[in-house]
Amino acid sequence: MSHTRRCGWVDWVYALPTAAAGLIARMRARSDPALALTPGLLLLSGQPAFALRYGLTSGALGVKVQLAQDYAVARNLAPADRWGAALGIFMPASVGLVQ
Repeated sequence: MSHTRRCGWVDWVYALPTAAAGLIARMRARSDPALALTPGLLLLSGQPAFALRYGLTSGALGVKVQLAQDYAVARNLAPADRWGAALGIFMPASVGLVQ
């Protein structure tokens, strides 16, 4: 976290797109329908799904806080639905980290 004259306080955990971009890339890679045929199939409402652990870490002055949670995500989501699911995972992780 830092302070700037133009923006005030900036929390770089949220300001940099790397955390959200990484989540979207992981969801894109694991949403491949061909992976639905792998052993240990996870079902969500009767449809093929995958498990995803996502979390964020923030810290300053030698103190770190980390929040991680497990999610089940349907494999056969359309690209726009993957974005929505990623945002649905990122938002509570972001809010939970600052509470």
